[in-house]
Formats: sequence, C-alpha cells, structure tokens
Amino acid sequence: MLRKLQQIFSRVSLVLILTLPTAPGWSQTFKDGIRQGMVKIKFAGELSETVSSMAISRQSNTVTTGIQNFDVMAKSLKTSNLYRLFPYDARNEARLRRHGLHLWYVMEIDQDTDPRAAVLQLNKLREIEIAETDREKSIAPYQVVEHKPSAAAFNALPFNDPYLKDQWHYENTNQTGFGDADVNLFEAWQTTTGANNIVVSVHDEGVDVKHEDLKANIWVNADEIPNNGIDDDLNGYIDDINGFNFSKNKGLIDPQHHGTHVAGTIAAVNNNGKGVSGIAGGDGSGNGVKIMSLQILGGGLIERSYVYAANNGAVISQNSWGYTTDGYFDQSVLDAINYFIAEAGNYEGSPMRGGLVIFAAGNSNLDGYWYPGRYEPILSVASIGPEWKKAAYSNFGLWVDIAAPGGDQIEYPGINGVLSAIPGNKYAYMQGTSMACPHVSGIAALALANRTKQLSAAELWTMIVTATVPIDKQNPEFAGKLGSGAIDAAIAIRSDKKIAPDAITNLAVKGIAQEFATLGWTVPGDDDDNVPRLFNLYYSKTPITAGNVMSATKITLNNTQGANTEFSFEVSDLLGLTTYYFAVTSVDRWGNTSLLSNIATASTNTGPEIVVSAESLEMNVDAGESTTATTSFDISNTKDGILRWESTVRHREATTALNISAINYPKAGSAGVRGKANVGRSASHYTAPIRANVAQASFEPVEKRLCYFP
Repeated sequence: MLRKLQQIFSRVSLVLILTLPTAPGWSQTFKDGIRQGMVKIKFAGELSETVSSMAISRQSNTVTTGIQNFDVMAKSLKTSNLYRLFPYDARNEARLRRHGLHLWYVMEIDQDTDPRAAVLQLNKLREIEIAETDREKSIAPYQVVEHKPSAAAFNALPFNDPYLKDQWHYENTNQTGFGDADVNLFEAWQTTTGANNIVVSVHDEGVDVKHEDLKANIWVNADEIPNNGIDDDLNGYIDDINGFNFSKNKGLIDPQHHGTHVAGTIAAVNNNGKGVSGIAGGDGSGNGVKIMSLQILGGGLIERSYVYAANNGAVISQNSWGYTTDGYFDQSVLDAINYFIAEAGNYEGSPMRGGLVIFAAGNSNLDGYWYPGRYEPILSVASIGPEWKKAAYSNFGLWVDIAAPGGDQIEYPGINGVLSAIPGNKYAYMQGTSMACPHVSGIAALALANRTKQLSAAELWTMIVTATVPIDKQNPEFAGKLGSGAIDAAIAIRSDKKIAPDAITNLAVKGIAQEFATLGWTVPGDDDDNVPRLFNLYYSKTPITAGNVMSATKITLNNTQGANTEFSFEVSDLLGLTTYYFAVTSVDRWGNTSLLSNIATASTNTGPEIVVSAESLEMNVDAGESTTATTSFDISNTKDGILRWESTVRHREATTALNISAINYPKAGSAGVRGKANVGRSASHYTAPIRANVAQASFEPVEKRLCYFP
C-alpha cells in the first residue's frame, strides 16, 4: 500500500488548499465547524405579512424590526445587521413566498457571541420557527495527477478528442491494466450526445469558463451585459454572465481545479480535436449541454445558489460537496434544495418540469448521516474503481442511491483516476465521489436529451436509478449499500417502449417447513430493458388465477440480478399444516408487468424436534495457560421440517467469585490478565435436512450448563 501511495504522490502536480478572501457582508471565520458572527433564522409562518412589510432599522449595532420580542433578543445579541437570506426577486417573489423562503433572514451578531448559544435563545421565541448556525461545508481534500498521453489504443473512437482513449470510465477495455468497469457510454452515444437546451448547474468551486475544451458548452446569460456593473436582467445579480460567484458575491467566476474537473466530465466539448470528451458534450455541432457555474465553496451563502439555478433555467443540479461533520445539516440549505426540486424547469419550452439534485456520497469510507447526500429527495452517488469494487474512500449505506466510476488511485496505481479538464487548458486525473457524481449528472442530461416528451423530475430519477448493472457480487461486504448498482448510460437513455418482461415459467418451491417456504425461479429477460427491476410475489391459501391474483398477499422484491440467473426468496410467517399457492410477475423500470407465472403449490409441515445427546458437559479452562477449551455434543432433528438452531456461550461473571480449581484465573495485577481472561460471546447456526412422514411433535428449548460459577 505504501508503495502504491508513493507512486500516486510522485505524480501529483498540485495539492490545492482552498483559501479565499473574506467577502463583504458576512463573516467567513469558522470555529469547530460553525461560522462565527452569524446565525440564520426563519420567522414563524403566521408572521408572513408582518415580515414582508417590516422596516428594518440599523443604528449603532442595534437592529429593530417592530417585532418586540425579537428586537429585545436582537439587541442582547448585539445584532449589527439583518437581511433576507434569499433576496427579494420581483420576477419570482410569489414562488419564494410559496416555499416560505421570504421568512429566512441572516443575523450578523457580535463575533464574541457563541452562535450556538444565540440559536438556543432565539429558538425560545414564538416568533421564530427555526434558528440555526451556519455549518461549514467543504470538498474532500484532493490530488491532481497531470495527464500524460498513454499507449492505450482503440480500433475506433466515436470522436476525435485525443484523450478520450484514456477515459477508461467511459469505455473500459482494460486500458489501465485493471478491470472493465465503465458507464457504457459509447453505446449511448450511438443514440444521443446531448442537447443545448439542457442546463446543468455546478455548485462547486469555480469552473474555468474560458477553457478551450469547455467554453462552447458554458451557459451564457443572454439578458445580462458583461462587466457594466448593472443588473440588466433584474434577477438580483450583477454581471452574472456564466453563473455567479457566491463565495465572493460577484459575477466573475474564479477558474478552479475541482469545479472545472467536474464540469469537464459532464460537458467537455466533443469532437473538437482537443483534450477529453464530456458525457453530454455533444458531437461537435453545438448540441452539448450547458454548464452554469455557481461558485459556492469558501464561505458564501450557499443556499442562494439553488434558488438562482432554478430561477435561471437549470434543471439538473450537480453537487460534489458536503458537511465537514457527520450529522450536520442546515435546514435553510434543505429548504433551498426543495425549492430547486419543485421550481426548476418552470419556463416555456423546458425539457423537464421540476429539478433533479445529485450529490456525491462523500469520501470518509463510512456509513453515516452525511448530508446533504443523506437527504431523501437527493440522488446520492457512491464511487467504484475499475474493477466494479467500492472505491477505498467511498461512503456507503442504504441511503446511497447509485454508484458510478470515481477512480481509485489508492488501491490501483497510476492512471486509475477519472480524467477530465483542469484550468489553463490542461487535463488531469482526480478521484473521489466528487468525480463519480458528475458521471450521473452527465448521464441524466443525456437521458433528458433523448426524451420523447417533457419529463418530470420524478420520471428522470426513475430512469437513472433503474439504469444499472448489479455490483453486489463484486462487493459482498457492501451488498445493498451502493444503491441500485452501477449506472449504465445505454440503459438510462432508453424510453418506455411498453414492452413487459418475459413471464416466469419455472417457479418452484425449493423447500418448505412449518412456517416458511423457499421459492426459486429464473430471472427472465426483457427485450427493451434487459431485465425486470421488480418481482411481485403472490401467495394464498386458495388457488391463484389471473382473475383473483390481486386478492392474494403480495410481496414486492427488488431485482439486482442479470437475466438467466437463479433468484430465490423465503416467504415467512406461514401457518403450519396448510396448503399454499404461489405465483410471480415481473415488472420493468417503467411499470410494465409480465403475465402471471406458473402456479407453484406446497403444504407446510409440523416442524422439527431437537434432541441433544449430552446430559451434562464438562470443560476445564486454565486461563493462566490457555484461553480455549473444547467439548462436543450431538444435535439431531427427529421430526418433520427444517431445524434452525443457535447456541450461545456465556461467561457468567467477570471476576473470580469462588475458588474453583477447574477455572484457574491469573492473579489480579499479573501481566496480560485482561487479555487472557477476555471470554466473549459466540453463536453457531445450522440448518438440518427435512425429514418427512414423522408425526407432529412439540418443541422445547434445551439448556446445558457447564458450570454455575464464576
């Protein structure tokens, strides 16, 4: 491992440390992950009209609003300024009010006042619905490994971009010497390469909007005149030509590595004979998706970027940032994200109604409450390496929605990061869920480009999370914790052709006992979606037909297996000595349902009976000489049904209670006592075969004690 890391860092040309100057209007000093000198409040909803018309007065570190209780509190906190978190916008004020965003305000308080203490006091006021600190946000530390053209070769490439052959994460032919994981992009490009009426907002560091491989696909605010210091389009932002720099509260975007790399994966210009390719970068004819750069990292009011994006035409929000601490989140940020999800695409000719927000899962190699990716309405992306395995750094959990290649230069040497653009017309490899996430955003844009109608955000979500290949087999430790699988672009762009999966014809009862039955069948194919995404398993005590199937008990099962593989499931909580009937239907990613399978039937039995051979057991342990001892006994199943059993070894006491010669503990204080006397718990599990034609029997637990003390 050390050798691998040395190889990686020997190629590192830059380790970026983010340091930005303080912007006017708010503090950018953080202590223990909390911004100093500022808190955020949301006034109670019943004060909506009062808040909308209140006159804020600022005099010598005193703010008054006319809301008496609040003004007293504001004075005690030495409040020097109070202003709307989401600025007034004449064109969109009705939408802001509909989501209660007009009730959010920023309070600038004394730098010596603990913001957490201020929040506790403010939350006691009935006039305040929420008071919260501003928690620190960041991107994970990253390394930039400059690109050097490799010797990898393809027989043919879709575009003439010279470094496309090194973007293994698009089409992996083992260029790097490790595996074949990719997003199957070349097949998707045979159908679509992008559409220039789709805007993806990149909430990140600044994008190099003048990069020769990006500038043709950068969003331009046509209603704003560059660099005249005037808000020409009256959207509340001055000189916002390609987005906005929320970190410094200005229109000019700073070219930075992380944001530029993310943008390049989504929309680097294709077929221009330069550098790399973007997933939805078009075919060189001007049809690439557009990148709106929203520079948020470094201390700005991050919430504003989501309202800006929704109000200015973005429909997909790309995010490769997170909180510095597990469990941290700002309700104001979640409210802003909800606004984007609900209000994006609200303009004539929009490709989608509503917005899709996509977040990197994080790089802590942990399952935890990592926000905003953990937030349920957000599509969260984990990272895999070139062999379909979870990247060493990637977060994981049942909250993750999908996985994508993010590179893994920890486990794999050299060029197994993601290749994309960096500032100054350069290119580099980087790794992280930050790099996995834009793969999903780019494929979402590609799927939207191939639509046959205006989509809803919910429809696009479904198209993405069901467009996967299974990777649980390669990741047994993380089965079910890397989302629905690894994203496949060729599947994602498909439209609903109304073709249902094939019907299942070999449903069978593989085993049955007194209260459960194991069923098995072969996963069928699907002409337009490869495999079904769901199975509906029905069971009943009466015969099942196509006419009465809806009255049977139904269990819905997710399918992550490929066609022609064996699928099994255990139905539990059945009644003993009862005949049951079983049937299954397959459902594709659009909800098209197959015909009913064949009907399988079987009867539950009377259950097992356990017989333990030993009446007494002896086991001597001299903990001064050894920490292990053995004994044996036989367990038999003499009745019908499957026997499941477990045994637990208990250590009854932790100290010597009696002088029993058979258990010779070391004397207290002797070396290694704690380690030698550390007797833990263990359990064993075993399933015995079914025995048929045996009379009904009862079941009683059997306990064997080795000794009562210590």
